[in-house]
Amino acid sequence: SQAEYQPLQQGLRCLKLHGSYGGEPRQLLASLVYGPEGEAPTTEVLENLRSELEAKLQESGRLQVSLMSQARNVQRCAPENRDFVDEILEVPGREKALKYRQPFGQFSNPNPHIAIATAAWLSDVIRENVNLGSPEDPQTDLLELYCGAGSHTVALAPLFRQVLAVEINRHLVTAAQENIKQNGLENVTVIRAPSEDFCKKVLQKKVYELRDKEGNTKMQLSFGCTIVDPPRA
Repeated sequence: SQAEYQPLQQGLRCLKLHGSYGGEPRQLLASLVYGPEGEAPTTEVLENLRSELEAKLQESGRLQVSLMSQARNVQRCAPENRDFVDEILEVPGREKALKYRQPFGQFSNPNPHIAIATAAWLSDVIRENVNLGSPEDPQTDLLELYCGAGSHTVALAPLFRQVLAVEINRHLVTAAQENIKQNGLENVTVIRAPSEDFCKKVLQKKVYELRDKEGNTKMQLSFGCTIVDPPRA
């Protein structure tokens, strides 16, 4: 009822929306962001509002709705812990669609059409200029700096022997690892580190040793290609 949700307006600074483009059902994550004077709604109130909102939006098509609130460093979600949307993009030249988990409030490309075009263009450039027209025969390893949630990583990994992706944001590192798993990639390693410091050490040698838990070298990577996403830099 309107009376039940009236307290939600107290201290409310803004409403942020994050939606998916591909896949079924489409997903929508709405976040209520409060100022210091605001109180985070209870999980029960969030769930009631989420259910009503999802029911209303079903009239325009099948849609999965999640709701979250942020106030005084307290975050609540309905459903619990669902502070992300799962995106599915069809990229030309790929047999399977790419799956991306995009955490709310973290860097991701807000324009799926540009994301698809960028992935397709980068793939074509690598096939012709790095793999010399032999997409089934990767020629070298990739170093990706500021990898974010792995949008480029997931698209380009099949074109390289091994990929080393570097990111400092722990939420994005977690998302990148999830995206790598969801896309069934076994040749990608994600490292949490400052890209600018990491590249100073690695680019001079152009090699990097992957080590196991005991500290033994299990693989040596030789980088013939480095990608830096300018907006992240």
